[in-house]
Amino acid sequence: MAVPVILTLVVFFLTGLLLNYLDRLRPFPFIPVLSEKLEHFRAHGEQYDTVFIGTSRLFRHVIPEAFDAEMARLGCASHSFNYGVAGMDPPEFAAIIREVGQHGPNVRRIVWESGLARQLDREHWWTDKTRWSNRLATLPVSWRNIAAHTQGLERLSYLAYTQSVLFHELGMGMLARRVFPEVSAWNPGRLLGNMENGGWLALEVEPGLDHPRHRDFMTQKEQAEFIRRRDAFDGKSDQEMRYYAPYLDHLTAEISALPGEHILIHGPTLKGDSALRNWLTKADMNLLYLRYTPDTTPNLFDPADWFDDGHLLQDSARRFSRQLAQDICRNRDER
Repeated sequence: MAVPVILTLVVFFLTGLLLNYLDRLRPFPFIPVLSEKLEHFRAHGEQYDTVFIGTSRLFRHVIPEAFDAEMARLGCASHSFNYGVAGMDPPEFAAIIREVGQHGPNVRRIVWESGLARQLDREHWWTDKTRWSNRLATLPVSWRNIAAHTQGLERLSYLAYTQSVLFHELGMGMLARRVFPEVSAWNPGRLLGNMENGGWLALEVEPGLDHPRHRDFMTQKEQAEFIRRRDAFDGKSDQEMRYYAPYLDHLTAEISALPGEHILIHGPTLKGDSALRNWLTKADMNLLYLRYTPDTTPNLFDPADWFDDGHLLQDSARRFSRQLAQDICRNRDER
């Protein structure tokens, strides 16, 4: 009795692996922003010497045109690409690093963000975006990410996340996903067009300043809370960042595989970074760290300059891009 059961399971798993392999040979489903950036960089990666990698904060905050113009003005020529993607988690970060290494032969400067997304948002675990970057090989860093954000709670996330990766690897539910494709609430089609903007897109462009997040942020209560957090900022890390810092070892290992200058930026944000700075003092790598917090760049923290409490508006993003160029160019000369 045991032999037929085992044989059935083996055939089941092998069939799933085969289906998964065959499915990966066909064009991957379109994923807003990510697919556009992958397609563009694979075709034109040799044009760029600077790449920005991070979540929606970096995606919305760094304007390549403004950054490159300021770098040129300062005598530090640059041609940059914004590879930021909303909700980027560590496996996705590592996958994009590999894309840069493979398709960006002239990249000599990588600027990456300190705070990647949490892997606790279970509704996204079964999406094509997650399936693109998550593999069995990425499980260790995913577990570190979960540990960084659970603070001892929700430990069942380890099991549930591992289950979702196994489902992806074994092709489970693949036929249903192809017959009944997922319908995203946010499905704007091709946003970035011909990439003349270098991969950057302002939040005001889609869906505009009438977005509920912006309307909520503009209320007196939210504005007062932003100002309170800004004025009370002391640089101390919250509990989440204290758990987050240790797994940066894995991410820096991914980055260090590529040649050139590596720059880690924190912010603009109201989150403290003391744990991150403590980690950096122990990290044995050639890494430039730039922080943009109320104590270092108060000019960036007028609530009128923000779309919500985590993203700058277009004009302030342009100002930040110029300041980032100044800091990078100045530090390059000093080093």
